[in-house]
Amino acid sequence: MIPKDIEAGGSLSLRVPAAMGAEVRTANGSVSVSGLSGKLEVVTANGSVEVHQHDGQVVARSSNGGIDLVDVSGEVEAQTSNGGIQARRVGGPFRGGTSNGSIDVVLRPDAIGPVHLNTSMGAVRLEVGRAFTGRVEMDTSFGKIHADDRGDRIHEMWVEDNHGWIVVGEEGPTSTLGTSFGTISVTIGG
Repeated sequence: MIPKDIEAGGSLSLRVPAAMGAEVRTANGSVSVSGLSGKLEVVTANGSVEVHQHDGQVVARSSNGGIDLVDVSGEVEAQTSNGGIQARRVGGPFRGGTSNGSIDVVLRPDAIGPVHLNTSMGAVRLEVGRAFTGRVEMDTSFGKIHADDRGDRIHEMWVEDNHGWIVVGEEGPTSTLGTSFGTISVTIGG
């Protein structure tokens, strides 16, 4: 049996058998989780969050630390106040936000969105695959907007200085990308 509440000063390493869902909370420290499935919720007040090879939904929150997600198959919510968000080969929908840090998200080729990314201070970069469709609205107060269409999939596009939108593929959900101080880049894969 796995204990429900563990209090420890310092560091703690816990190995669990295959689990369908988990909740990890810490007041002061980084958290790293790998190889689980089901709904995973990771919350830390002061430290980074790392989730790798997760089959299911992920909720990751930190007040002071970056978030790193790799190979997550389900819906993602990533929120931090002071740190960047890095995500590679993740599913969707995806919602990510930070007050101070860049956001860099690469969706899995089969992820359809939508994606909502927002930061106050930092760049926003999104890369999507062939399955992604819909409208992407982009807004930055001080920065530029770039769209790289590698698969000739942008059907409509309007960009003026630091505001704009693109329509990828046929109809789909609306995604939003925003930053106050930073560049917004979208790469559309073929």
